This record gives sequence, structure tokens and C-alpha cells, in this order.
Amino acid sequence: MLAGEEENDELAGYNIFKRWEYFTLPRVYPKGERFAGDKAWVEFQKYKESIHYENNAGRSAANWVPLGPFSWLTNSYNPGLGRVNVVVVDPTDPSRVYVGSPSGGFWKSVDGGGQHYTCTTDNLAVVGASSIAIDPNNPSVIFVGTGDSDAGDNYSIGILKSTDYGNTWTPTGMGYQAIQGKIIRKLMFLPGSSSVLFAATGDGIFKSVDAGVTWILKASIYVRDMEFKPGNSSVMYAAGNSFYRSVDGGETFVNITNGLPPANNVQRFGIAVAPTSPSLVYLVETAVSMAYMLLPIQEHPSLPVLQRPIFSGGRLMEAMAEDKAGTALPLKFLLMMQILFMWEA
Repeated sequence: MLAGEEENDELAGYNIFKRWEYFTLPRVYPKGERFAGDKAWVEFQKYKESIHYENNAGRSAANWVPLGPFSWLTNSYNPGLGRVNVVVVDPTDPSRVYVGSPSGGFWKSVDGGGQHYTCTTDNLAVVGASSIAIDPNNPSVIFVGTGDSDAGDNYSIGILKSTDYGNTWTPTGMGYQAIQGKIIRKLMFLPGSSSVLFAATGDGIFKSVDAGVTWILKASIYVRDMEFKPGNSSVMYAAGNSFYRSVDGGETFVNITNGLPPANNVQRFGIAVAPTSPSLVYLVETAVSMAYMLLPIQEHPSLPVLQRPIFSGGRLMEAMAEDKAGTALPLKFLLMMQILFMWEA
């Protein structure tokens, strides 16, 4: 840090840069040159061939004891904590909980996440996991998107499939070499279907109609999140720094801009929907510089969330929301790095 500079974890992109820096520093040669992106993958293949590595063969049955460290001194805002990219609960058995971490891989719990988790991806060349999707008709079938979708701290080898509750994994039709630098951000099944899946990737939205055997690119857009409209799976939403809507089951997507900030003012959107209000789409925005809000007119009289301070910091700002007739409604809300939007579907 230069003299006179102040550490500020809230600067846009600061944490992502520091994670990248922490990941990269031990992976360069003394003069700063980076090694080939596929070096770890190639060396791992050599290792497997040299000892006839298959499934768990070669893993010692010895009892391992943690040696630490168990304490540390740091000025970080989250001392000692790693990141978790995704948590999914088996809809048929809440005792099964699955967790994906960017560098720790895929973990499963069979006690409801109470005490014990087991990692089942230690024998893979890439252990990051960013998205998990469970077959709605057969919970033993699980798909996982590998790598780190948030900060790119790990490589992706594509989408893997398990047919035994996440104990073992096989490649699907979307497989990568680590050197390609691909990203899998989110996976989801078409509601009620065991064969139709969607994948939000660094190359756009892909669709599979044969349970991951083959994939077809449907939209070449920047996308980080996807959701279906509750009760109507022909309507699908997608977002990166723009918001998109499909009314034909994900075959085509239209960019929705009315009431939303321009894409160059947005770092990313997150999407949420609720069965109790299927006509509303909720967007959380990480803004670059400015904040906007779109609020349906029928929600204006009560404003149950936005009239009270729901964050601990930030500053009050004025915003405008327009109803469908174009009437401007002045609103006050607490401005943070993340801003809530509501859009009428």
C-alpha cells in the first residue's frame, strides 16, 4: 500500500482484485512470469497414470489430525473465513445439504448441515464449485458447475454429473480444459424435467435437452443469474449487468431496459422470485456509480421494506420510480453498494 493510502474494502472491485492477487502470487515464477494455464491439469494426468489412479485408489487410510493454525492476527473484515458460492438442500430430504466453495470443492452433509460435511471432489484436478442443480424427479442425480464464478480464483473443467448423491462424478457434454479459462455461473433444471437444463456461463446461456449429454448456445449474453417465473416455466429471467426475459422457455431472450439503470452503470444483478408474488421480479444490483429503482405502482402505498433502514450503513438518497402510466413517484431509500429493484413481470 502506498504512503497516504487508506485501506477500503468497499471500493468497487477491491476485494475481487485482492483475491486474484492472493491466488496469483504463489503461482508465478521469481521474475513474474505466469506458468502455463494447463500445467496443473497436465501434471495431475501424469500423476494418475503413474500410479494407475482410479476413484479413491491410492488414498491412504491413515487417520489425519489437524495441526493448525487455529488462530491468527489480521486486520481483514472477515478474518480466517473462506467463501461459499452455493448451498442447496435436497428438496426430498432436508438432511442432505450440498455446499460448493470456490477452492474447496463440493461438500455434502447427511445430518442437515449440523456437524459433519464430506468433500467428494478431492480427487479431481479442479476442486472449485460454483453451482449445484438437483434433478427434481431423482435426487440422487446432481450436476455441479466447476471453478469459481465470483472472482475467478479457480479454473473450470465444465459441468460434472453424479448419480449417487454427489459421491462420485463423471464429465458431461460441457467439458473444458483448465487452460481455456471458462466459467460456469449457474445451473438449473426446467421445473419438473429431468432432461432439460440451463447453464449460465461466461459464453452465454446454454440449454441441454438430454440431461447434459449435449448443450446448445441459446443467448450469447453476459449472464450471472437465472430464474423461472413461478408457475409458468415458459417465462425465464436472466441477468448480468442487464436484465433479460424469455417467454418461450429459454429459446430466445429480450433485453428489458425500462426503469433500470444502463448496463455500464451496473456491475452485476442478482434475481429473486417468489411463488406468493409471481408477477414480481426482484433484482439486487451492485452499482458502479449510480443507483435507480423501479417499483410497481400498486406497491407504492405501503413500501413495507424500503421505508425503513434495512442496512447499517450508507446514505439516504432520492430516487424516482415510474408506474406503467409514466407517473413519477419520489421515494427515499438507503443507498448501499447493493440496491433493490422490483420489476413487474
